[in-house]
Amino acid sequence: EQARRGATFMLPTAEAAEAKATLKGKVTWGEPEPGKAPLKARILVHGVSGPAEGKRFVKRVTLGQSYRFERLPEGSYRLVGVVEGQRLWDLTVDVEDAKETVHDLSKETSSNPTVALNQ
Repeated sequence: EQARRGATFMLPTAEAAEAKATLKGKVTWGEPEPGKAPLKARILVHGVSGPAEGKRFVKRVTLGQSYRFERLPEGSYRLVGVVEGQRLWDLTVDVEDAKETVHDLSKETSSNPTVALNQ
């Protein structure tokens, strides 16, 4: 009995075991004006298929910095990025189990590249 108690492990749920993907990248939008405070982006990833379906994750990141979502379930995600109330990115990203996916967010990857930000 005592030996059994000492050897007890907690097995992760199947869902937790599947959540090993990483999504990361850098967020840029032109060059900020000298002396102005850098703007912040709100990045939302919302799972749309596979084990990711229905899962939501949110990060805030300063323009010019990197974002990173870890321990994501694999699947397809809708990634939405908003700065100053303007939706700059709205795209689908696929992440694979136990792999790192890099997706930089910039004017070049924007769904709304003509927005002028007050930066």
